[in-house]
Amino acid sequence: EAMEAVLALPKPFHAEDVLFGPKYSFIVIGREALAGPVSVDELALRVALDASLFDQHACSSPHTVFVESGAAIDAKAFAGKLAKAMEATLTRVPRRDVSPAEAMAILGARTEHELSGDVFSPATTDWTVIYAPEPLELAAPCRGRVVFVKPVDDVMRCAQLAGPLTQTVGTALSPERALAFADAATARGVDRCVPVGRMSLYDLPWDGMFVMDRFVRWTTAGANTEGAG
Repeated sequence: EAMEAVLALPKPFHAEDVLFGPKYSFIVIGREALAGPVSVDELALRVALDASLFDQHACSSPHTVFVESGAAIDAKAFAGKLAKAMEATLTRVPRRDVSPAEAMAILGARTEHELSGDVFSPATTDWTVIYAPEPLELAAPCRGRVVFVKPVDDVMRCAQLAGPLTQTVGTALSPERALAFADAATARGVDRCVPVGRMSLYDLPWDGMFVMDRFVRWTTAGANTEGAG
């Protein structure tokens, strides 16, 4: 609605709107990352940092984490690790006060999934980790540091969930698989594929463009040099 309102504002015919509309981000974790040089605890802390910055109100904030099966630690166990990391991250990234509506949404998400999955959360609404095994789809964003962890047999399948409204995919994959996933995801419209822990580091390009290019007008000028000695 906000984007449509801006587009409807009166403006000269030559004016251009540069909009950063609502988008969604998620994370994919390959089985190799769960047995790699980075410990599972450190990987969980990186995921927690991405999910805690801006309390998930940024377009680059992840709401769903897909964990590939076949590693020594499965998605449910990783959800438990992530829960501890979310609690630890509170001291590094303090939580802002939540509105009554947001608190109700968080409690509603917990209640909805208590029967179908496992919910990790404190007594407060500071954070929530929900293990939701089915189906293979992006969870509806709840915001307020609510993270859904989903298992997947082949993490490369998650590229099909990406589209033009996907801002960032955080990846914990081998270099070869990370490039292959980025090729598949960006072909579907994703703007950024970056390592987990760096999702909200504002780099360039952003939203698929070098923003300054939209505010620069290139001109040409030349002097008449005919007959110059």
